[in-house]
Amino acid sequence: MLKEIRAAVNNPLDFKNFFVFFIVLYLLIFTPYLMITTLPTTNNCKSSPMRFSENIAGGDGKTFEFSFNGDDFCRILISPRWEQAKKLSFWLYKPDKSIEAGHEQISGDKGLNFTGSQRGVYRISVHNSEDSNVNFQLLVSTVPK
Repeated sequence: MLKEIRAAVNNPLDFKNFFVFFIVLYLLIFTPYLMITTLPTTNNCKSSPMRFSENIAGGDGKTFEFSFNGDDFCRILISPRWEQAKKLSFWLYKPDKSIEAGHEQISGDKGLNFTGSQRGVYRISVHNSEDSNVNFQLLVSTVPK
C-alpha cells in the first residue's frame, strides 16, 4: 500500500495513481472532518425543571427565587399558570437586580422566554390585584437556544 501511495505522489497523472491518491486524501482529510462536524455538542441545559405553587391572597404578593447556572447556549423558559379570569402583575428580576421582564395585568397561560441568561439568582415577583385568592403555579426550565 505504501508503494502505491509513493507512486501516486511521484506520478499523479497516471489514472491508477490518481485514484489511489484520491482515496488516501479522502480518508485522511474528509473523514476526520465529517467526524468532527457531526459530533454532538454538549450543553448544560439539562437541569430538571423547578416547580413552584402558591395560593396568593387578594391584594397580596409572593416572590419566588431560582438559580441559573447554565451556559451561553441556554435560555430560561418560565411558564406561569393560574385561573384565566384572574389578573396578576408579574416581574422577573435578573441577578444584577434589573428587571428582565415585567408584565402588568396579564392573564393566565402566558409563557416568558428569554435568552440573555446570566448566571446567578433570579427573582420572580407576583402580585394579585384581585379581591379573591389565586392559585398560582410556576414552572422554570432551561432549554437550548
